[in-house]
Amino acid sequence: FFARKIVFIPKAYYPHVSHDSNTFIGYDYLSIKKVIPHLFEIERFLKVNGVYDKYKKLFAHGVIKRLYTSCINELKHKGTLAFIKAILQIRKNKNIQALIKDLSNTNKNRLPFTKRLFVLLIIV
Repeated sequence: FFARKIVFIPKAYYPHVSHDSNTFIGYDYLSIKKVIPHLFEIERFLKVNGVYDKYKKLFAHGVIKRLYTSCINELKHKGTLAFIKAILQIRKNKNIQALIKDLSNTNKNRLPFTKRLFVLLIIV
């Protein structure tokens, strides 16, 4: 966000190796308990820096994708009950609901079909 210049180099200089002890593939990294506060921190950052309105739609898309991934993670690692609890947690969160409703009123058709179904599941 604060960079004066960004350059894209189409080559990987740092390969990311996935293995069982890798924190990025485990349950904890994607847990709904950690994801929701992280999303609010991003929202706070955007508002503090005066760019929230400019990036609101992109942020809403990112929120849906991240919540979807987290719910699937709950299902994969903890089972159906944890998945349902995650959905209910999302449905109870007024800030997330406001973002999702804003997106669903404008351009939810840009989301893949699975994410559109997910939005129907989580929206109150």
